[in-house]
Amino acid sequence: MIGAEAIDDVDRALAVGDSKSLAKHAVKLDGWRWMPGMRYTLPTTSLHGRWKPGLSPHIMPDLTDPATGGALLHLIGEGASAFWIASSQRWLVMDTNASHLHTAPTLAAACIGCAVRRGYWDGEDEDGTP
Repeated sequence: MIGAEAIDDVDRALAVGDSKSLAKHAVKLDGWRWMPGMRYTLPTTSLHGRWKPGLSPHIMPDLTDPATGGALLHLIGEGASAFWIASSQRWLVMDTNASHLHTAPTLAAACIGCAVRRGYWDGEDEDGTP
């Protein structure tokens, strides 16, 4: 699912608090990768833990975890910004040129909304490779 259909699906998922659907969108986008410190959850259980290489491909990012939110902000790319809007209790995330932005109750969900609107993740590995 790409484009307007994916954006509509993400907006519906945010409206009803469907974090599983949001997480599925995150991992389907081009450029997705797990990063150290991210917390995972197993979709059919309440089990969770910190990601490390070699884990099951069926895990999903835990969107309630602040470290996961920070990693997703990094995946949006250099120059991405995040702001906490106290009056509405929401995060605002925008990419480098503020051409794609999104608000959500968690940093991770706002990052996913921004990335889905762009159609990809763009962050680089520590060694500078995409």
